[in-house]
Amino acid sequence: MPFEEWDLPEISLLYVDDEPALLDIGKMFLERTGNFSVTTAESVKEALKILSTQSFDAIVSDYQMPELSGIDFLKYLRDTNNSTPFLIFTGKSREEVVIEALNEGADFYVQKGGDPKSQFAELAHKIKKSISGKKAEDILKQRLFSLTRPEQELQFSFENLFDPDEIQKIQDEFSELTGVASLITLPDGTPVTKPSRFTRLCKDIIRKTKTGCQNCHKSDAAIGKPNPDGPTVQICLSGGLWDAGVSIIINGQHIANWLAGQIRNEAQSEDKMREYARKIGADEEEFMKAYYEVPSMSYEEFLSVGKILHTVANLISKTAYQNFMQARTIAEKEKTEQELYRKTEELHAAYEELTVSEEELQNSLNEMISKEKELQKSKQELSDIIEFLPDATFVIDREGKVIAWNRATEIMTGVNKKDIIGKGNYETGLVFFNERVPILIDLVINYDEKAVSKYSKIRWEDDKLVAEIFKPEYNTGMGTYFWFTASPLYDSDKKLIGSIECIRDITDRKRAEIILKESENLYRTIFETTGAATIIIEDDTTISMANSGFEELSGFSKEEIENKMSWTDFVLKDDLDLMLNYHKKRRNPDNEGKQVTGTYEFRFIDRDGRIHYCLNNVKLIPKSRRSVASFIDITDRKQSEETLLESEKRYRNLIENLHDIVYTLTKEGEFTFVSPAASSLLGFPQGYSKGKSFLDYIHPDDVSKSLEFLEKVLKSGERLEGIEYRIKDAEGSWHWHTSGIVPIKNESGEVLGFEGIARDITDRKIAEESLCLANRKLQILSGITRHDILNLITIVRGALEITKDYAKDPVQIDYLDKIDTAVQKIQRQIEFTREYENLGVERAVWLNIRKLIDKSADDRIKLYNNCENILIKADPMLEKVFANLMDNTIRHGVSATEVHTTCIISDSELKIIWEDNGEGVAESEKEKIFDRGVGKNTGFGLFLTREILSTTGITIKETGKEGQGARFEIIVPNGAWRFSARQ
Repeated sequence: MPFEEWDLPEISLLYVDDEPALLDIGKMFLERTGNFSVTTAESVKEALKILSTQSFDAIVSDYQMPELSGIDFLKYLRDTNNSTPFLIFTGKSREEVVIEALNEGADFYVQKGGDPKSQFAELAHKIKKSISGKKAEDILKQRLFSLTRPEQELQFSFENLFDPDEIQKIQDEFSELTGVASLITLPDGTPVTKPSRFTRLCKDIIRKTKTGCQNCHKSDAAIGKPNPDGPTVQICLSGGLWDAGVSIIINGQHIANWLAGQIRNEAQSEDKMREYARKIGADEEEFMKAYYEVPSMSYEEFLSVGKILHTVANLISKTAYQNFMQARTIAEKEKTEQELYRKTEELHAAYEELTVSEEELQNSLNEMISKEKELQKSKQELSDIIEFLPDATFVIDREGKVIAWNRATEIMTGVNKKDIIGKGNYETGLVFFNERVPILIDLVINYDEKAVSKYSKIRWEDDKLVAEIFKPEYNTGMGTYFWFTASPLYDSDKKLIGSIECIRDITDRKRAEIILKESENLYRTIFETTGAATIIIEDDTTISMANSGFEELSGFSKEEIENKMSWTDFVLKDDLDLMLNYHKKRRNPDNEGKQVTGTYEFRFIDRDGRIHYCLNNVKLIPKSRRSVASFIDITDRKQSEETLLESEKRYRNLIENLHDIVYTLTKEGEFTFVSPAASSLLGFPQGYSKGKSFLDYIHPDDVSKSLEFLEKVLKSGERLEGIEYRIKDAEGSWHWHTSGIVPIKNESGEVLGFEGIARDITDRKIAEESLCLANRKLQILSGITRHDILNLITIVRGALEITKDYAKDPVQIDYLDKIDTAVQKIQRQIEFTREYENLGVERAVWLNIRKLIDKSADDRIKLYNNCENILIKADPMLEKVFANLMDNTIRHGVSATEVHTTCIISDSELKIIWEDNGEGVAESEKEKIFDRGVGKNTGFGLFLTREILSTTGITIKETGKEGQGARFEIIVPNGAWRFSARQ
């Protein structure tokens, strides 16, 4: 009878990896440590070809492979409805890879690396766990399916009928009661329970030999054949002990066997048992010792046990079948009861609805009679009122029939009341539009988007429709403008009963409005779009009208200015007398304004007291004492001219002898000056670029960042440096330049333009690009080499583990351990290169000290972090510094229980203190601990720490006292630290 894991059916496994050596090691470990049959493939394509002709219990795949990855393989399987348990087995440890694998349906993710024996043991465990989960899921689906199938189609299985824990308990109690070993298997011999009371002879001796195990299988197969009439009792073909077997049959279907036995009696002899021990290659004395431990029982007694086993098997078979059928009956009954309850509820609801409808019908009839009387009365009253209205007015009912048509409507349309009353079907549409279409009186009840196109203007005012239309055929061909309004009509219960429409001739008003509006629009358009601040001035200097340009210039709104302020309120006192004299002379009848200048400059004062230089243009409006004045703000131009002239005078001598290019730009980016160095460096004639945009010379790919840089200078108002860009010389070649730019400001702080200095960095850029290319190639080569070496190390360590299992000589084992230790050290050194390779690659950034220290916290050490609101500029790998210091405390502090960190500012430098309460560092070791390879672990921790800090000029030293704990001081120079914005 099978009972051990190696006696269970083999697990068929497909293992995919692009490293043949790893495939060999993995196959060897899995087949040695568990009941696995491993098929290997070196690519996804090869694996898919194997899957086209063979299925497996589980699939293990590497993540990163040529052409198709492990995730691509998984996606394909799940898209083709292949639910075989799938495990990702790879050296990749990125979180996003794990998430992607699980999201695509992977059962587990196992990372390569470390001890081969441990990692393959974990892999084997995860494989079995995924297969077990898949099997449990399939059993649950089968149970649910069986409860809904017709009885004649039922296919029973042991898992669908029996609770594993309950059947195990029955089997264990049977064995304890009878004193025999027992086990339940499927018809094909697959165990479904754990063995009960198995003897040491069978379990640990006979089945541990190849021949003995094979004979056990043959014996199990013989006693496991279906036998509905009673137990099969016979001598075991492996060892000669007595065995018995009964069939578990449900509704005629053989679903399992219950096997019992491992009993000795007079049928065995010591000579035969010793002979069998020698035959299978077992230790003869140990065999006989275990044999005499086997329980003894006469044939008659064992036959009685077999009969009891047969009776119990039949009883649980009948009980299981009855329970299953009872569950089906209950399920069908519940379904019938639910359907009956639903039908009853529907019938009850229908009856209640019928009762309510009958009552409502009677009430509606009574209301209808009453409303009919009220409606007749209301119609007469409405008709009397409508008849005497001055506007053309008519009414329709809910069905669209005309029920009122007053005298004014008869006159307007020429249609007599008696010819249209009572007519529907859009009869009014024929009157007004010569076709049967809904008009406004219909649209207010049933709005139609297409029908509204008949009206030039239409709008809703609450529930009322208002429209206008021009009818060219009216007024003897000159046309008439009509105004329409239509409203719905409601009875006292607010129910819609019809609608009413009024029509008015608005031709005269409309034409007057058109003329006025055209004149006003023309005048206003001219006034608002002059391009300058413009005002209308009255004889007493009051401003009667101002445009938006004047609002912007003055800072006052039109409401504050018009008819409330004088133009004199906006003129500097030194200029006022002259301008008042112009104002009076312009209105003097004797000169008629001919001798008064209309264009001049003056200083304008805005709401905030700022002075603007303005160019004024004034004209008297003909045949009036009013004038029009427009102002152009020329402040920027005036101040730019003055500022630039002064700047040019001050620095011209220096600039002309400077090797770098000095230039000035307007706010719009046009050159106003370029130093002579541009001629020698770029080959352009002196003055060639003046008045041209700097964008004409910038490489197209650098235009965007150059504009953004100017925008930053404009917003900050401060000097900015560091922009690098390509500029074209006179021959069309490109040069790399870097610039620092400062804004040119007036006295009020407004930016008028820019001043910059450009330096040719072409040689430096070429050197940088060459260096970057070389570094990039080295990184690629390093990454590939490291990956290959680590794979080879895994293979070497795996082979060492297997070799250790076969090695017997202690000397050999000692040498193998030394080799393994050396290989592990090589592995740590290779892995260290991954971290050291990234050092200095990224630019220094501002990092929050408190957050980085907090990240280094470890449950084994109490951390007191007293650094608040301080940033330092350092390599992004700075986090590794504090992680290494915490690791140093844990590894070398021995008795350390806490760490204190403090930030101290001294002589503009920042000191970050890291102190623990461990054993401390000997005076002779204080500098050595930072050397590469020094230490009890890898020897790289503090070496890497100092290297990371030194990339940005930060230093570290150990200043503690031996026996009082380690104390590290990190010195951050001035300029490389600052307080955070919150501080």
